[in-house]
This record gives sequence, C-alpha cells and structure tokens, in this order.
Amino acid sequence: MGYKAVFAAFSVMVITAFAAHAEPLRAHICTDDYPTEAVQAGHQGQIGLAFTITAEGTVQDPHILNSSGYPELDQAALACVQNWRYKPAIRNNVPVAVPWRASVSFGLNAPFEHPALLRLSSDIRGCVKNSSALDRLPAGFYGITDLTLVFSPNRPPEVTLLGRSGDDELDSKAAECARASPALPDVAREMNTPGWVLSFNWGIMRQMGFQ
Repeated sequence: MGYKAVFAAFSVMVITAFAAHAEPLRAHICTDDYPTEAVQAGHQGQIGLAFTITAEGTVQDPHILNSSGYPELDQAALACVQNWRYKPAIRNNVPVAVPWRASVSFGLNAPFEHPALLRLSSDIRGCVKNSSALDRLPAGFYGITDLTLVFSPNRPPEVTLLGRSGDDELDSKAAECARASPALPDVAREMNTPGWVLSFNWGIMRQMGFQ
C-alpha cells in the first residue's frame, strides 16, 4: 500500500499498489536503506519491484521490474522490501498468497514525484506549521505521522491514520490538514493508483524549517 516520503536530508518514497485484499501491518520506510555511497555520489532514482505476499504476510521472491540505473539503489530496494509485512489476503476465509507490485524512490534534499502529490505534502506541512499543534512539543520530538490516502471511484478521497507520532493532537491535525488541502482531489484524480501513504517526521522537518 501506498506512498511513503520521509522528509529528511534525503527522502525515500515507497509506492505500492493498494487493494482491499491485502494491507501492510505498518508503514513501509526505506530511509535507513539509502546507501551512504549513493548519497555521497548524488545518486537518486526509482525502482519498480514485483513480489508475492504470502499467506503468512511476508514478502517472497522480490525482483526488479524497472531499474534505477544504479545497482546499489536497486539492491537497497530489494533489501528493504524483504522486511515488509502485510495482513494477508483472504479468500473463502482462508489466507492466500497474492502477487504485488511496488515502487521505491530514493531522492536527495526533497521528495520528487507528481506535482499534485508534492502540493498536498506542502499543504500539510504548512498547515501543521501554522497551527499550534507543534508548539507544546519538546525540541527533541521526532514522532512520525503516517497518513493513508484511499481513492475509490465515485467516492471522496479518504484520509486515515496508519502510524501515530505519539501525540494525538498532532496526528489529528495532520489528518485534518490533508482533508482540507485543495490538492487532495487533484491527487485522487491524477494519480494512477488507488492508495498512497504519506509519512511526516516532524522533528526533522522542524530542523529544516518545514521546507
């Protein structure tokens, strides 16, 4: 499921085809897998992956569909996906294996992707920054809020919390800001996927001035 962007000195996006038959048990983050040598060399790119979600919810037989052009990024994406866990698909009340596809993007300085998605991310960051949700939190607060976006035909986009930062007011504000963003309908209309996940590390974004 979804989209994953961690706004740090570099960013990593995880985009997976979302469907009702399988769900991740937690947000998928590949930030720690960004190879140091790739960061130093300025390498960035997107990797298309295919794999099987087993009846136990683990990832099996991941392989590259589309290379980033950098072997170290391709291998990092493969290493990251091995750790992902899902709530398995159910068929006739029995867990079953299903094929799955995902895309992992490694980028420097800021996320790179579709303009509507970047506008939505920017709207959420700015909305939270302009609220009082962060004011009472200590400088060392590094909670991460994960928001799930679900797009269904003939229905308004849905925004729910997938991962909580540890502060309910902050999480609620982030979800409220997402729902209020003018970019949300654009993302739902323009993106060719039924679901995304957005992740916000508030401590890192405060350090970077919410850029």
